[in-house]
Amino acid sequence: MINRIFIKLTTIFSNRKYVIALLLLLIVSVALAVVLSQTNNKIQSQASAELSWDEYVAAKDTYIRMAKKRDPSFALDNLREQIKKDDKLSHSCHAIVHEIGHEAYEMYGSFSKAMQYQDELCNSGYLHGIIESIFSETKDILKTMNSICGTSTVQNFANWQCYHGIGHGMMFFTENNLPDSVRLCEVYKDTFAKDSCINGVYMENFGVDQDSHVSAYVDKNRPLYPCNEKTTFYKEDCYVYAPTYYLFVHKNDYKGALRMCRDAEAKYRITCASGVGSQAMKENINNPKLVERFCLTGKISQIGACISGMATLAVNHYGSTTPVRSLCKDLYFFNRGACLQAVEKQEYLFK
Repeated sequence: MINRIFIKLTTIFSNRKYVIALLLLLIVSVALAVVLSQTNNKIQSQASAELSWDEYVAAKDTYIRMAKKRDPSFALDNLREQIKKDDKLSHSCHAIVHEIGHEAYEMYGSFSKAMQYQDELCNSGYLHGIIESIFSETKDILKTMNSICGTSTVQNFANWQCYHGIGHGMMFFTENNLPDSVRLCEVYKDTFAKDSCINGVYMENFGVDQDSHVSAYVDKNRPLYPCNEKTTFYKEDCYVYAPTYYLFVHKNDYKGALRMCRDAEAKYRITCASGVGSQAMKENINNPKLVERFCLTGKISQIGACISGMATLAVNHYGSTTPVRSLCKDLYFFNRGACLQAVEKQEYLFK
């Protein structure tokens, strides 16, 4: 009996491929165990703080004054430099550039004139703000939605952001009626335009300001609502943004958000985990290594998706894949593959 076992083991270990595979598995397992042992709840306190309401209003007013005094580009360029050294400001960057977009449309009264200052800064919030302003006052929704992005449906980053911005605008037009907004997006015959629009609808729903822009389709006591409802369509878009509202209610609780995702429908648990990575990156854009550590607080099955989400958000933030490739190389070696794979999936938007 012992001889048979010895012969079997000798046969296995004489095969170099098995030896190399076992060694690699052992190295990765040990490295992951060490990292996870160092990752605990203390990192939550290292998350980027956000501006208080008074600080947010002051910052918003400052950049709007800059836009009025010079032009939107001046305000956006200044903001770009400031968020590199001010984590609290970077946390609110997307909201502030939305506000600059609103102001630009009010200043120029024309989509084309306001778009002369288009900037991808902070997930193209400037464009989204312009579109929201247009949709909040339009009388002919079908004409507006079919003219803003032109006739091109080429699958590139500019068009994705434009149709995604229309999704935001739909929620302004319908006063945050999620089903009606989705149905309007479905008017698009082009799949790319429709899908980008619906993605923007769900982002606006979960990122909604519950004081001034109320949505009936979020519930702090049911954080996965309405994604887990049988009547909800486009569940992938829903689940990827559900963590946004959870983290609005539970500030910096990324571990809790990943725990919440484990209650999602089985098919969408990974999607939800990627949404946690995206929102964590959005809130801590200057500290990707910290975001990586947030991802490591989840289950092993969630880590890759969370890393993928942080990389996807970074591409949208910078409007380019180049800086994100460098970011991926700074992660732990066992996370680089998921990061780079997420970047490669978005390369087609920049060709």
